Amino acid sequence: MDQPIADFATHLRDRNRSPITIARYTEMLRRFSKFARAELHQENVTPGVIDKAVVVLFVREGGVAGAQVSAATRNSRLAAIRAFFRYMVAEERLVRDPTIGIHSATQPERAPTFLTAEEFSKLRRAVEDNAAEFYLRRDLAILVTLWNCGLRLAELLSLDLAVVDFEAEVFRAVRRKGGKILPVYFNVDVTIALRRWLWQRREYPNAASSPALFLSDRGRRMSARAVEDLVAKYAGLASLVKHVTPHVLRDSTATALIRA
Repeated sequence: MDQPIADFATHLRDRNRSPITIARYTEMLRRFSKFARAELHQENVTPGVIDKAVVVLFVREGGVAGAQVSAATRNSRLAAIRAFFRYMVAEERLVRDPTIGIHSATQPERAPTFLTAEEFSKLRRAVEDNAAEFYLRRDLAILVTLWNCGLRLAELLSLDLAVVDFEAEVFRAVRRKGGKILPVYFNVDVTIALRRWLWQRREYPNAASSPALFLSDRGRRMSARAVEDLVAKYAGLASLVKHVTPHVLRDSTATALIRA
């Protein structure tokens, strides 16, 4: 199913889906293809040979017999597979969608996680106390921007130097959910953090040629996994009990605005 999966990824890019979503869907579909080959005892499988039973088994177990997984994990698997087969049917490359009739797992209701200002201060201190000098200003800038601007991770990673307007305190053109290009305003804390980072950014490889605001130590645009890992690392160093992710920082922005 390699070519249909590649075509589906192109379709998602054309629909302005986030790079993170595209990467996760593609990886999930590749795992599903590998599982289907083993389950059907075929060296190669096509979308047309996939039936409901194969989908259900993968969603439940993910290729590990008897595996116990959360409802959220099962729903993530189903979402990727369902989107793929709906695309195949819409393109008239398949007559039937094997995911029809498969229901999403019910997830327990829970209040969204967010950080208080005191908890964010602890997270910030963890960076200041533990980060190597080379990463200090970059990592602080990432956390401060996520905390203050309410950006999704993909939106943060898409930021280029050219969209930063310090005088107006705004990112001039950010591709938001749904593909809309909108301004995102920031405050003086973000201005301070970004200015300090931009001074240090000059020391990074490809600093002069890369348009990306945030660079990895190899001079590339930072990846989603890298930011997720650094947030988790500093949350652990700060001894925060909550499970802290970039999305939690985004939710914290909304909560702070509501409480203001």
